[in-house]
Amino acid sequence: MNITRDQIIKEARTFKGVPFKHQGRSRKYGVDCVGILVIMGKKYGIYEESSINTRYPQNPEVFKIKETLDEILIPIDKDKFREGDILLFKIPFHPQHVGIVTNYSKQSYGMVQAYQTVGKVVEHRLDQRWCDRIVQAYQIPGVKE
Repeated sequence: MNITRDQIIKEARTFKGVPFKHQGRSRKYGVDCVGILVIMGKKYGIYEESSINTRYPQNPEVFKIKETLDEILIPIDKDKFREGDILLFKIPFHPQHVGIVTNYSKQSYGMVQAYQTVGKVVEHRLDQRWCDRIVQAYQIPGVKE
């Protein structure tokens, strides 16, 4: 299935305001960062839900998120991400969080993420604090340039 970067961003933005829920997979009841990817993957036929470990603890050392993402997405240089790519972040020391890169403004990138701290999915500027936490960037398979 082919999908454009604009479609990825548009779909990611439809999650804004959805409540945060660890392991959530529902727009109604809530999602976590991986839940957004699971729902989008199902909708666009990007990957099967069964290819993502859907039961994981909040302890990042147990859930091997990087290994899973390396298998289902296309790893790219973490400094060469573009709109519509997926970023993996360390919080605070281990990879455990993902966000979808957006065209937040003409001057900067942004990201859509299920942000536990504020209790919902938000879009905000991808500032230096977040850039310093990037572990890996990924492209979704089948993205049309």
